[in-house]
Amino acid sequence: MKTFDIPLLPINLERNTDEKLNDRDVPGIELEYLWPEYKPRAVFTGAFIAGGKDGIAISWCAESPHNAYVANHTKNKENVFEDDCLEVFLQPPLTNADATSTFKSAPYYCWEINPVGACLDYTATPTPDNAYTPINFDYKWKSHAVWRQTAEDEFWYLELFIPWSDFGLKEQPAPGTIWRATLNRIDQSAKTARRRAPGTGDTPGYQTLLDSTDKPSFHQSAHFAEFTFR
Repeated sequence: MKTFDIPLLPINLERNTDEKLNDRDVPGIELEYLWPEYKPRAVFTGAFIAGGKDGIAISWCAESPHNAYVANHTKNKENVFEDDCLEVFLQPPLTNADATSTFKSAPYYCWEINPVGACLDYTATPTPDNAYTPINFDYKWKSHAVWRQTAEDEFWYLELFIPWSDFGLKEQPAPGTIWRATLNRIDQSAKTARRRAPGTGDTPGYQTLLDSTDKPSFHQSAHFAEFTFR
């Protein structure tokens, strides 16, 4: 399992997110190509993540040659995973009466955003004892996150701020708290480019923080990374 330290900052992060993360020298995290068949081209995708007094912030930098994007969905709650897409899946632990934590059936919270700012937000709850419906998706759930995106110099930049209240929290987690999470990128533009070259296949690019798994799916919470708030 991959592990990352997520700094907890004593400031609010909702506004001027990228500037604040730069000022505090928040370390970056680079996504990887996990499945060779989903690497039609190699582009850089990285993110900076920190917790603030008001919520958690993710600042993305995604390489996009020629600033070319696939973005056919323009409204929230549409299937933006069919477009170029950046994704955040965050899974806080469940805590029972004995104060022991488990991720086995804890829901994880999802944001999928395309280059024109359309967002699909939902929750996903693993049900490991049910082989027929291993994940329950709740697309009616609505986040109070805010985001903005820009494109320049062949890069797509996305700032995403998620308030702690989205997770039922009134304040930031205590230092040492562990969440599970993954960041993902779907590079549909790579798939479009390959169509122009006969015999090169027809798959999008998939980048992620998941650890080793042969199944090309981001919805595998057992393979999420560990985020430790510091």
